[in-house]
Amino acid sequence: WVDLSALVNDPDPDPGNEIQDLELIGQHTLRITGNSDANPIDLTRYDQRLLWNTLTRKLVITNSTDTIDLSRILSFNPADSKLTISGGNTIDLSSLVNDADADPTNELISSVSLQGSELVITEGGSEKRVDFSSNMVAFRAKKTTSTPAPINEYSALAQFTPEYSVGSGFDPSTGVFTTPVTGIYTFNVSYFADGTGSGRNLTLFLNSEPYENIALDISTLTTVLVRSVTMMLDEGDVVNLAIHTGLSTQTGTATFSGFRVY
Repeated sequence: WVDLSALVNDPDPDPGNEIQDLELIGQHTLRITGNSDANPIDLTRYDQRLLWNTLTRKLVITNSTDTIDLSRILSFNPADSKLTISGGNTIDLSSLVNDADADPTNELISSVSLQGSELVITEGGSEKRVDFSSNMVAFRAKKTTSTPAPINEYSALAQFTPEYSVGSGFDPSTGVFTTPVTGIYTFNVSYFADGTGSGRNLTLFLNSEPYENIALDISTLTTVLVRSVTMMLDEGDVVNLAIHTGLSTQTGTATFSGFRVY
């Protein structure tokens, strides 16, 4: 064994007063616990923040003499097309300008309006018009006379009297609408089952195939109020109305209209 007692030098043999810790008093004072006479350490100079001065445009660090000057301003002179930074250099951008007449007044659009089917743009002292009539499609027609039809068969409703037709899509003699412009269309139908015989079905056809039933099992002398159908059509698609006569031998009368939504 080895005796190390000679290495111990602790006059008060009290281990409790040798336990120390650090504590922060307030925001900036650091001291050692366990010794009431310990010297405090002032940490104020280490407390730093960034401040922005909007007047001088300088970034400042508190408790320091260091500043960052951001007062330099970027500006552009339209007269000579030069970009300049204060306290720095200048870049000539004139080579990027391409304006043959050098007249800024004729590049100002003062008004835009829709007049009928034309979009009117007033630019400087001139006026430009764009015609949208080729994309406008609408029609409305009435079948006022009921015609004979075979019993229990489909008969196309034809011989309409047109009230208006825009876009040249509707043929009143055949009752067929041929889509002139691809888009979304809405069709409206009303119907009156005159004559005798019940069990009629009114159907909207697309390209010679039933697309949607407008009304089923229509009794004689019954009025079908306006029904609407919206369809996505391609240019050249064909839409028409047909009545399945059931026990009747008459087509009945109808109103057929449609328009291009978009």
